[in-house]
Amino acid sequence: MRFSNLHIVAIILMLIISINSVTFSQNFLKQTDSISNNTIDKYKIYCGNSTSIPIMGSKPNGVDLTVKYYWIKSPDTLNTAFWTQTSPSDTFPNYLAPNLGAIQMFYKRIVIFNGIEDTSNACVVKVLMGSISLSENIVNPTIQSVYPGHLPLTFFGSNITGGSVSPFDSLKYVWLKSQDPNFGIALAATEGTYFEPNLIFNEGADTTFYYDRFVYILLPTAELACVLPSNLVEVVLNDTNFIFTSDTIICSGTDASLISGNSDTNYTYQWQKYNGTSWEYIFGATNFEYFPGILTNTTKFRRVVHISSYNLISNIITI
Repeated sequence: MRFSNLHIVAIILMLIISINSVTFSQNFLKQTDSISNNTIDKYKIYCGNSTSIPIMGSKPNGVDLTVKYYWIKSPDTLNTAFWTQTSPSDTFPNYLAPNLGAIQMFYKRIVIFNGIEDTSNACVVKVLMGSISLSENIVNPTIQSVYPGHLPLTFFGSNITGGSVSPFDSLKYVWLKSQDPNFGIALAATEGTYFEPNLIFNEGADTTFYYDRFVYILLPTAELACVLPSNLVEVVLNDTNFIFTSDTIICSGTDASLISGNSDTNYTYQWQKYNGTSWEYIFGATNFEYFPGILTNTTKFRRVVHISSYNLISNIITI
């Protein structure tokens, strides 16, 4: 088949129109992308001797894990020329605002996704007016050791006194717990001056749990101001009953290796296995070590150590 010049020109025109249509369609779809729910705290209040205060931001809608954040600051929200980036390293959803003394500062969060930028509301960080001098925030006991499955002693915090601030309403207490001394997770429903820890169990040998108490001034406006952190206190978990053997994979119908744990002639031992519903005692397994023998199904084992009136439960091993 032969094409005339007119046919060739017509085909070229159709291709140009088709390419332009695709480009326009892609641009149109991109223009309809949007970011929403990019909000941060509206204000943070601190005292002259407060530590840095975090500005918390919500999770934006319409983004995925490739989203990027950066923060800007300004002493004046009305003049856009004053807004500057806080630091190139501030690329997280939340921002730790520094204590600038009497200088009031505004902050915003910029969210970038798919070539689109969205700016949050402004958060003002300011000093609480009035003089304030709170007493030290001390928690005791500073360190204690417990056996697995038992309650640590109650932590008592010092009474916080002082302060001449208007308006001044009350104090709010927040307790934090972690296995990392540099990071704490707020514990729910623990806003009292003292704290009663829950039962603590083995998560490995020589496990240490850290606690601290944060005290805030709770203003009549429900604002929190002037964070006052306590000393860091510790609960060390005794490793009296710990299984050294790691989880093992074997073929069905073969012998499992010896399960070994630490030992002490002053203790009595009892091994247990999990039947799918509950833990059951293994008859005759009263040594500090245990040889499971031939196994045909995946089985979990643990060891119970009897010390006086205490029953200490070990970590779990799966074969």
